[in-house]
Amino acid sequence: VASEQLSFSKYPKICELEARHGVDVGSSYLHRNACKEFIHSIAESRRHALLSSVAKAKFFSLLIDSSTDHGNVDNELLLVLWCDTRGVDEKIHTRISFLTVHRPENVSAKGLLQSLEFGLQSLGISGVKKEECSRLVGIATDGAAANIGASGGLKGLVERELHWIFWMWCLAHRLELSIKDALRDTSFELIDEMLLSLYYLYQKSPKKCRELEGIVTELKGLFSLDDGDHGVRPIRASGTRWVSHKLSAMKRVLSKYGAYTAHLTTLSEDASVKQVDRAKFKGYLKKWVDAKYLLGCAVFVDLLTPCAIFSKSMQADELDILGALTCLLRTVKETKKLSAKSLDQWPTYAATIKKITEEGDEKIYQGETLKKFSEAKSYYERKYSDYCSNVTTRIRTRLSWSDMQLFRDIIFVLSTHGWQKVLDEEGDMETEFGENEDPLSAISRLAEHFQVPLEEAGADLSEIPSEFEAMIAYASQFISL
Repeated sequence: VASEQLSFSKYPKICELEARHGVDVGSSYLHRNACKEFIHSIAESRRHALLSSVAKAKFFSLLIDSSTDHGNVDNELLLVLWCDTRGVDEKIHTRISFLTVHRPENVSAKGLLQSLEFGLQSLGISGVKKEECSRLVGIATDGAAANIGASGGLKGLVERELHWIFWMWCLAHRLELSIKDALRDTSFELIDEMLLSLYYLYQKSPKKCRELEGIVTELKGLFSLDDGDHGVRPIRASGTRWVSHKLSAMKRVLSKYGAYTAHLTTLSEDASVKQVDRAKFKGYLKKWVDAKYLLGCAVFVDLLTPCAIFSKSMQADELDILGALTCLLRTVKETKKLSAKSLDQWPTYAATIKKITEEGDEKIYQGETLKKFSEAKSYYERKYSDYCSNVTTRIRTRLSWSDMQLFRDIIFVLSTHGWQKVLDEEGDMETEFGENEDPLSAISRLAEHFQVPLEEAGADLSEIPSEFEAMIAYASQFISL
């Protein structure tokens, strides 16, 4: 009942159904009030188990995100993350669990601070105080302005007391904001407008969808309209996974472009269609046969593909900070590779150009004559490098919200394949941490940054670098890094 969010009044009927299945449900506790008591007891039992586990952990982090309820009111959801060192298999496991939900007075930094303190109180901590929060080492939120502000945001308010907190912003959210920033005031906005109009043209019209399917069936014998995409209707180009939605929508346009324009031609000449709608369809057709739309879809499919791969990787069940940041850096690297190539070497763009045929002075794609082809081709040949640099620059700008030195240090400590640098006796290598810098300085900086929680846990900071080096030597000798 609770997991399916059913009404308590469903409970007696479920018991009755189970009795018909031969289950001995007894004669007591079959009322809806019994269901409420059971659920509250189970919740309380789980809450005590959670508090006990977190209390035994040396450190923990909090994840905070907002969501709206049925009344469209913002609520802050808090999850707690900790390392369980008491597993039966003698391994260290990372645990994450729902902690609580809180409705702040407002979604300003002060309101978010109230939600954070409410979550801490659920763990038996009275508030954001240095002497009580020494085990709290990290907070993860999205990139909203109320969270990231160094002075007036939640980050600024918390750091007044807890200066050692490691702040992590949602990487997927930051990536999509980066792409939006990079493509603002470019031809992508025209294409985005086309994708939206195409989607709503067919969304609530079964008749248009049937007509479109008929046109696709007719054109399949003349052109390759699939390219691995067997769908027909335009795809919604907006949603929670912004990059993936845009990419899928543009791929659909490339594979069914001739069918869409042929249907628009039919609709704009159909006397049974209202005159105002015929004029609208004629306006769509006049704009969308401009080669800038078709070639733009091809260019932006190639540009967004590395970003979409990263976005998809962020949906994996098994994901940690090392894997996430590695994927993000790979996205930047792949985008730089695109910039180094000529536009004719971009796969989707090159495949699209190859499908365009010539009939005299006209350029034809899937039976539709493209207007201003030379101008559109020259335009993207001038702009594609700028698009790539804008994307990489914006990603780096969004990442700069966090302490990048701390990021690099964490990656070094967690990335075991880089530990061999510590054992290099030459000492004159150039590392990602700076020229001729001792790689052990990464662990020293981390120990200094997290001095308060480490000392509270009983760690001797002066011994951490030598212990880390000894662990690496052991791992290199017996585990074969």
